[in-house]
Amino acid sequence: MKLTDLKTEFLEHLEIERGRSLKTIENYDHYLSRFVTFSKIADIGHNKLLLKVVSPSFGSAPFL
Repeated sequence: MKLTDLKTEFLEHLEIERGRSLKTIENYDHYLSRFVTFSKIADIGHNKLLLKVVSPSFGSAPFL
């Protein structure tokens, strides 16, 4: 599943299942879109996201 699809699914979950307000959904959408643009990985799956973006951020974390 592509990251953009996961974002849409997450936003729908917030709205429908968690009952979040429209403004909350808009804010999440804004910042998640900025993250996707920043990371330049809109079309890769979430597993590669963990390896490419998240893992290097936690590379020096003491709990790993």
